[in-house]
Amino acid sequence: MPRNNSPDARSKLSEEAKVFNTKVDEFIKLVDSGVFAVPSDYNLITFLGIKTNRLKYYKEKADQHGYRDGFDKLKMYREDFWTQKSLDNKTQTSAIFHLKQPMNGGYQDKQERSTDPIKVEVMIKGCEGAFK
Repeated sequence: MPRNNSPDARSKLSEEAKVFNTKVDEFIKLVDSGVFAVPSDYNLITFLGIKTNRLKYYKEKADQHGYRDGFDKLKMYREDFWTQKSLDNKTQTSAIFHLKQPMNGGYQDKQERSTDPIKVEVMIKGCEGAFK
């Protein structure tokens, strides 16, 4: 899927994005059927027959040229894939680490803390106004 530098390259890139999005569907089917063990970026570029810098270009231009749909679907698939693996005792530890990766869901196992101040009022019956 080489880049086209012609004057109407924009339409070619949009067509390339359509092909990419279709290929993502095919890739998911191959992972489901066991041809590829995991839905990694490495397996994706192997399937697409492209180099790593081309995949990086797709990610960088995802919103401009229409690759976003394929990447969003791939992220949802990866999240589901690793969630299913987390249910199996043999693969659950590995799956949890994969789920923490941004491209697989970006799960966090710690709560975000608020830095907003908290005001606590204590009311003691019979002592109203004693501490003012």
